[in-house]
Amino acid sequence: MFVETARQGSFSKAANSMDMTPAAISASIKRLEGQIGFPLFVRSTRSLRLTSEGELFLDKTTQALATLQEGLDQ
Repeated sequence: MFVETARQGSFSKAANSMDMTPAAISASIKRLEGQIGFPLFVRSTRSLRLTSEGELFLDKTTQALATLQEGLDQ
């Protein structure tokens, strides 16, 4: 969900692609931010962008997902 939101740059677009509501996406991201202890996105009424920590987290998350996919493919 985080990766898709980062890729889409919008809660609405991510929700659309995942057949969820924007509110559900936003709530999940808020929970994740609470668990990891830092904000992932800078939110405004018209835009959503990754924080510097969010960019690092996206990189690590993408690497982890790629490793998992490699394991499934073998």
